[in-house]
This record gives sequence, structure tokens and C-alpha cells, in this order.
Amino acid sequence: MAAAAKLPKRVAGVKLPPRLRRAGNALFGWARGPIGSNIVAAALAGVIGAIWERHERRLAIREEREAEADAPAGAGV
Repeated sequence: MAAAAKLPKRVAGVKLPPRLRRAGNALFGWARGPIGSNIVAAALAGVIGAIWERHERRLAIREEREAEADAPAGAGV
């Protein structure tokens, strides 16, 4: 059987107190279960969808600005 995942003592150079590491370890154990993994997968799908939607919106705005810049000066009148 594989060893349980544990949080390291330092994350990004910041020392985590033991109480916080224990809470994180409990969260890892929960997320590795069948219900937890489904919730994590759904959350990731939602985040990816939101990022993609924002990306598409920014591309549309960029294309509109480029079309306005390429249009002749009196074409919109």
C-alpha cells in the first residue's frame, strides 16, 4: 500500500505549523476518496471553464479593437 501524502514542513520558503500540516493531511486523505476525487474533478473543470471563457472574451475584444483600427476613418458614419 502506498504511503499517505503529507504536506512538507516548508512551502514556498514558508514554514507551516504542525497544526496546519495535520489539517492539510486530513484534506489530502479526504480528496483521495471516491467522493472527494469527484468533487476535486468538478472544481477543476469549473475553473478550467471559467479560464477558457475569459480567454475567449479577451480574444473577441482584441479582434473588435483590431477591426476598428483597420477600418477607414469615415466608414462608420
